Amino acid sequence: MAHHRRFSGHAIDLGRWGDRRSYGQSPNKAAPSQHAAMQLLIIATAILVIPAAWLLSSHLILPATSFAALAMAGMSALVAWHWRVAKDIGSLNLWDAAGVFALIGFGACMLSEPLAVMQLFEAGDPRPNGALR
Repeated sequence: MAHHRRFSGHAIDLGRWGDRRSYGQSPNKAAPSQHAAMQLLIIATAILVIPAAWLLSSHLILPATSFAALAMAGMSALVAWHWRVAKDIGSLNLWDAAGVFALIGFGACMLSEPLAVMQLFEAGDPRPNGALR
């Protein structure tokens, strides 16, 4: 039986992919363990980023922040996918945390100098004398 929804006066056939969830399970609501996981991710990010501010030189902070934020975005998205967290529960969840981490990571990546990224990963310095500019 096909499901139909009304949208501006027209019926939309949702057919096979309508309201069914993947793996035949309904998504989890925001559970206390999810909030604990979000807090743990934020604490882990602080543990990674704060010492990096003292250990790295100033031109390497943005690439390091980008790498750490994108890694945290990936980890929080994997945890949200594994726990089958609902994306539309009306409150902050792990998918939102993954989006924020990704936004921070891509923003820091866009502001980073390519040479600084190469120096962070020790890919070599194509410029003479290691000059940044």
